[in-house]
Amino acid sequence: MSARQHSLAVVIITKNEAKNLRASLPPLQNWADEIIVLDSGSTDNTQAVVEQHGGHFYSNANWQGFGIQRQRAQKLATADWILALDADEKMSDDLKVSIDKAIQNGDSNTVYGIRRLTHFCDRLVDNPKWFYPIKCHWRLYSKRRYQFTSNQVHKSLDCKKANKVVLNGYLIHHESQSPELYFRKRLEYAKTWASEQHRQGRKIGVGTPIGHSLWAFIRSYLIEGRFLKGKYALIYCTLYAQYTFNKYAILYSQSQYELESSI
Repeated sequence: MSARQHSLAVVIITKNEAKNLRASLPPLQNWADEIIVLDSGSTDNTQAVVEQHGGHFYSNANWQGFGIQRQRAQKLATADWILALDADEKMSDDLKVSIDKAIQNGDSNTVYGIRRLTHFCDRLVDNPKWFYPIKCHWRLYSKRRYQFTSNQVHKSLDCKKANKVVLNGYLIHHESQSPELYFRKRLEYAKTWASEQHRQGRKIGVGTPIGHSLWAFIRSYLIEGRFLKGKYALIYCTLYAQYTFNKYAILYSQSQYELESSI
């Protein structure tokens, strides 16, 4: 492990992620002070893979959404700093160096952002050389000051008042291995997101799904420069637009069903 001034816990939530963990855990072993994995009911050998790479495996199958599960996982850590990762994200060496430097500075009022390079069907679909910056994810933070929100999907760190710094280096994000897997996973996300938005009383018009999905494709394929990354990038952006359409279409249908039921 690195000789840091402050300790670091890598926190991951999982369900049937043994295959991804075989790639993502080795760079963390002997680098992080703790590897905390909170599982929500795996039926594969996730636990064995975690323990093989020096991680601490815990289980809580009372699923209440990604945000709550992140909060639970954080509570299991004892280190000063939290690095929140997904099972399909792999650390690059330059990112590890950037994180070590950030923790050495020890400013608990600062949260650190990390950019990801997404691979879809094992092809790189992000364009790091494009003028439009790759989205930053706020993942490195002081355990005693910050935690994730309770959102069921699109989990995010509650850090609006924090100082924010983007780190050098990238996370290598291995998205779904096939279009079918991507579609199935994102359809479940869409259902959960729509239900959460509906409970909060959000109302949308019939044109909203079309408008949002069209903009999602334009942004992801053209503005973010993926049109230069080949046919798999085109498929990826099309599926992302489909996911966006599904989110808003399901939300609209739930609102309409409630309206018709009340008549």
